[in-house]
Amino acid sequence: WVAGASTPADYTLQARDIAGSERSGVVSFVNDTAAPAGGALTVNGVGAGSGGTASSTSSTSFPIDGRSDYTEARTATQSGLGSSVLTVQSATLTGGVCGTAGSGGPFTTPVTITGTAQPAGITAGSCYTYALSGVDAVGNASTVSTTVAVNAP
Repeated sequence: WVAGASTPADYTLQARDIAGSERSGVVSFVNDTAAPAGGALTVNGVGAGSGGTASSTSSTSFPIDGRSDYTEARTATQSGLGSSVLTVQSATLTGGVCGTAGSGGPFTTPVTITGTAQPAGITAGSCYTYALSGVDAVGNASTVSTTVAVNAP
């Protein structure tokens, strides 16, 4: 795989050993254009989607029900997985409408979540966007997300 290459590339290599024997051969490189696959996330009973999904609750102790990290093998056509990260970011909740991620609440910057344990600090009256992102070794990315609105009791 070649980062940034737009088409497969063939290169002829030539080598000579200390005794003067020469050999040559063709090496092919293929661009990795496929994003990591397999990432899945369920929060508060709702599966995350690429366009985002939403649920609401009046409880501050809703679960991260399930998480499957992204995968990508390192092969002749794939660069391998660089990372698969789950984050949560809060937003304002006004009149039942969630504001832009980072606009308010306890997590105005994304907080990384390990496993499926909720971070401390979930409060009522805010929205929480959970995003699972996978990035391969050359920068191809996939993300699924879901938002939970935590209404005031």
